[in-house]
Order: sequence, then C-alpha cells, then structure tokens
Amino acid sequence: MQRLIKLTGFFFITVFWIFCLISCNKPHEPSPLQPNHPNPPDTSVLAPEFQVDNSWECEINGVKYSGYVDTSFLQIYNNSEPDTFVVCSGTTSDRKANIQFRFPLNRRQGEKYNIEIPAFESHLIFDTLSLAFLITPFNTPYAQVQYTIDTVISNKIKGRFSGTLLLNPDINTNGPLYPVVNGKFSFQVGHGTNEPKTFSFQNDNSTVAGYFLSARMISNTLILDGLPYGPYAWQTFKLQIRTGGTIKPGVYININGDASLQYYTPSHFVDFINDTLGTLKVTINSVNGNIIHGSFDGNNEYFQPKPISNGQFTCRVKDYLPQIDSTNKWGLSENSGFMNYRMFGGNILNAIKTESTDKYFLTINGESDFGRSQFQIVLSSTTPIDTGLYQSGNDAKRFGLIFNSNEPESKRGYYIDDRVITYCRIDYIDSNIVKGTFYGPINNYTGGNVSGFVNIKEGTFKASF
Repeated sequence: MQRLIKLTGFFFITVFWIFCLISCNKPHEPSPLQPNHPNPPDTSVLAPEFQVDNSWECEINGVKYSGYVDTSFLQIYNNSEPDTFVVCSGTTSDRKANIQFRFPLNRRQGEKYNIEIPAFESHLIFDTLSLAFLITPFNTPYAQVQYTIDTVISNKIKGRFSGTLLLNPDINTNGPLYPVVNGKFSFQVGHGTNEPKTFSFQNDNSTVAGYFLSARMISNTLILDGLPYGPYAWQTFKLQIRTGGTIKPGVYININGDASLQYYTPSHFVDFINDTLGTLKVTINSVNGNIIHGSFDGNNEYFQPKPISNGQFTCRVKDYLPQIDSTNKWGLSENSGFMNYRMFGGNILNAIKTESTDKYFLTINGESDFGRSQFQIVLSSTTPIDTGLYQSGNDAKRFGLIFNSNEPESKRGYYIDDRVITYCRIDYIDSNIVKGTFYGPINNYTGGNVSGFVNIKEGTFKASF
C-alpha cells in the first residue's frame, strides 16, 4: 500500500509539471519527461504560504535596476542531471531594458532550499536597448554569474544572483567587465506580464522562439533585433520591415526591398533573406499605439534551402512617433558583404533644377526620422537634365549622393566615391516629376577613420518640382 501511495503522488506531481510547461505555450528543447523515476518528491511538506511576485532587481556597475518577469518556462531534457533548465526573461519598470536568466534545476528532488547552481552551467543576459549589451558567455571563466536558489516549491521560485558580465556588442571576449551584485528574482513558472516582445517560427522541422531585445524605427524601417531562447548567448534573430514613417497593417515583400530576415547561430547564418536571396512575406496584422502584431513566412535559399513558416511576432516599438508619409519617397538597401543587410527609406522634400554657365543641375532633397536622417542626390550634366544614365566620376553626366542615417550606434553616413563607379538612371522626367533608380558601390562611413564600400542593388526615388 505504501508503494502505491508513493507512485500515485509521483503521478500527480509529474502531471503538474507537464501542465506548467504546456501552459507557458513555449517550445522546449528535446525530449520527453521520463515518468518512472524511483524518488518522487514528498508533497506532504510543501509550505502553503509561499508567495512570489514575478519581479527581479539587481545592481550592475553601480546602477540599480528592477522590473517585472514577463515570460518564464522550462526546457526539459532526458535522463540528465539536472533534467531541466529554467528560462526567464524580464523587463525594467520603465520598459527600457531587458534581462534573461537561464539556470539548471533538478525537478526530481522536489522542493529545494539554498541550492548553489554551478556558474559554468548558468547564464545571464542584460540589454539596455543601447550599446550596453552584457552577457555571460559560455566557457568564459572571468565572466560568470552565480545563482543561489533560495526556495523552489511547486512551480514557484525565489533566488539570488551575482557575478560579472562581459560588455559584448560584437562578441568581443576582451571587452570590459561589469560587476553584478544584489540580484534577486521571484516568479511563478508560466506566469508574467506578457510584455509584447516575442517571436517564433518553424525553421524547416524545428521551432525557433525567443524575445526581442530591441524594436525601433530607423529611416522608415522597423528593425527588430532578437535573441532566441537556447544555450548560446550569441544566437541572434533580426527582422526588418520598411513600413514608411507610419507603421501600418499591410504586406511587405523582400523582393521589393521592404522585408528581410536573418537568423544566426554559431558559426553561420541558418537563414539569410534579403532583396535578392530567398523569399519572405511579412504581414503586419495590427498596430495599437506602439504595439505591433504580425506574421511571416517564406523560403530560405542561403546555406541550406528550407521553408520558414508559422512566423509570429509582437513588439513594443521604442520611442515611436508616426510620421506622415509623402507620395514622393526615396529608398535604398545595402549589403556590406558580411551578411549585414540594411534597409532605409524616407520622404522626398523637393526637387530643384539650376544651371550655371556650362552645367545643368538637378538636386533632390529627402529626409526621414523627422529630419534626423538626411538624403540628397545631385545630378549634373553638360546638357539639360533628361532621361538616361549618370555615373560617379563622369564630368559630362555626373551622379552624387549623400545619406546620413539616424542609427543610435553611430552617425552612419553614405556617400559617392569617385574611385568606383556608381550609377543613377533617370527613367522619367517632365515639368512636374522625376523618377529614377541608382545602384552600385557606395562608401559607408561609420565615424572616425572607419569606412568601406557597400553595395546598393537598387535605390529608388520619385520627386516633384
């Protein structure tokens, strides 16, 4: 009879844990829970008044942060020890920074008190939505975080953490270190504020899911930078949608230069879709203030061709202010050659014709980000400006372009360099409007003495006189 009671108790505990996992509605890494463990937890000693509040706090490099847990779930493994990883992401109270905890836990031991989690098995990411992207990379002894689990009862967890984070915007293992002290968290698995910052999609036969650490508008493009849930801090996911100055429901296609997707995991791009490679359709389903809901699907043709399906995303766009879209616009897409694809766009302000004693000029002025990004094309010719081809370094029909981006990381600039040939083609011009395209290498200036050529496949413009 005693054996029967123990087996019955174990059955209900197992069902409860599985229910907690499913209720989170999050994909987990492999494999099924093994139900026939010989040491089920004794539920008769569970404390009835154990409370959690789905919150976290810590001090990083002398600055205090605190906020809420928005997502938490379990990743279950086979008969390994430990058999479960706890994954938890949170947001600061002002919604300007994110944090992610990941640490191992052995559920088969039932409730726990004052458990020291080995630092080499644990993980922490903190992102300020700016340059300060801080992580504990795996197998890096000088940047680790120690977790102490004070109490685990049922699916409620309280704990502490402290250690050192690596400043890691570009996976720079020699970057500065930031101390983390007085870290605390308290949450119930499967519960949270559900802050809108998640994504998921089917990548061939596997599920990829994670959260966005940044959602922002740069030059008419909604840029979503995310981190997949998983064991590697340097996995990244990026979705770009050229929406115009106002984010609005609609369908955006990559071959039009209006959508792109990048999914990187060490040490290659699993998926890379731009305006010439693969197919991608992104649908913005709804816009409620600065909260966006959408879906996407397509086909990856880079590295290993595979379908991308059932893509879903939701995000809160930081500092979003809708800008009225003009009927006259400019747009360009560039690829640095290092799988770093970018899209930009904006409004055309005016087009002006002038002439001197021996030259005719056409100047087209544009902007985006309420004037914080500037765009200008200048064409000159020894004959009146007309349809046809203009190029850099050609005195008879010269093409010049300057674009200054409002990216917060650096005041990124683009300009025509006469050492290479870049083309502009006027497709139509009359007394009212001018339309055309431009393409070829362009110099990319990122501050200091850092510059290099990137390639524009097809920029576009339409302007009114």
